Amino acid sequence: QQQQQQQQQFLQQGQQQQQMTQQMLQQQQELVKAQADMRASQQEAMAANQQLAKQKSLKAQNFAFEQGKKVASAELEQKQAERQQQMAAKRATVHPYEPFNPEQDCTELRKAMKGFGCDDKVVNNILGNRSNAQRQTLINVFRSSIGRDLIKDLKSETSGSHEELLMAMMKTPAISDAHFLRKAMKGVGTDEQTLIEILCTRTPQEIAAIKDAYSTEYNRNLSDDVTSETKSVVGKSRLRDILLQLLDHPRDQDGPVDGAKATLDAVLLNQAGEKKWGTDQQKFIDIFTSRSYSHLFVVFVEYQKICNYDIRKSIKREMGTKDLSLALQAIVGSVRGLDDFFAQKLCEAMKGLGTNSSMLLRVVVSRSEIDLADIKDEFARKEEYGKGQTLAKWISDDVRGSFRSLLHILIDAKIRI
Repeated sequence: QQQQQQQQQFLQQGQQQQQMTQQMLQQQQELVKAQADMRASQQEAMAANQQLAKQKSLKAQNFAFEQGKKVASAELEQKQAERQQQMAAKRATVHPYEPFNPEQDCTELRKAMKGFGCDDKVVNNILGNRSNAQRQTLINVFRSSIGRDLIKDLKSETSGSHEELLMAMMKTPAISDAHFLRKAMKGVGTDEQTLIEILCTRTPQEIAAIKDAYSTEYNRNLSDDVTSETKSVVGKSRLRDILLQLLDHPRDQDGPVDGAKATLDAVLLNQAGEKKWGTDQQKFIDIFTSRSYSHLFVVFVEYQKICNYDIRKSIKREMGTKDLSLALQAIVGSVRGLDDFFAQKLCEAMKGLGTNSSMLLRVVVSRSEIDLADIKDEFARKEEYGKGQTLAKWISDDVRGSFRSLLHILIDAKIRI
């Protein structure tokens, strides 16, 4: 009986130990679970903190991006405003004459040309001080009131460069440009400089009018003639590409500029030129001939930021052929202002022995109602052109007679010789 009691005690003790062991195991499991729950809570807290930090960072980035967009947009608007002010401030030398009395003008013109000889001074003072639109009115009134053809009378009474200047003045701008383009391509050889001077400096609307005038006046297609005159000339393929692009594919109209697209074009030009071994000339042609002037204005600003070169300098550095370089520079001038381009043309017309009177009168007539006052100032300002002298002084030294007198009137020289 005593042994049984001892056995029962041992059994009870074993059961107690087993219970204690189970309790310990249960407590350990609960502890492990609590630790796991704590780790999970910590991970959730960390994830929440990371998400919050990410959201704060993204919000800060968005704020910075929006602020950057505002700054870029403000800068873009400022640049566009500067260009608009620059274009609006262009100064002509010939303005509509007031009070305009076409009947009186026609009577005086007829009197000046009637009989023996011609009073060139009267002819010059009347026609040189009338706008192109007013000259067109005089042609019509001369026919209706006098019964004569003013153009034929002027041709019969004048000669040489004076006659050529008067004929250019009496044509509409589109017909005058068409005339000089035809002259540049007619006969043996081609005057590529004239093609560049006209086609690369005219607006899309002006080019469309020139094409129509060329077709009407000569019953020929201007694009076909340009192709024919440049296709067989070695080294002229790029010039042909740029001229035909301007003729047949009008560039985008001016309007709001997409800053991102303008910056991309600046990057593409840099990659095609300064950052490339050799030059991707076609990329320059594509961008220069298809984008709007306001877009190109921003492109050229961004280009200088990217590569630290003004676009003009890069063109001179990168373009192998003189004609292509001059054509691209003319387009840059159309974007920024053509004062420098045409000041250079006037210098070329008169420097050295002899005078390229056709180039001289073409520039003076075509720019007289647009920006000739600015060109005149640029000519005198730059030593490389005027060499410290005015355009009027160069004309006085280079040409003579009625041709000189009429040029002085057109450039508003305040000189009457």
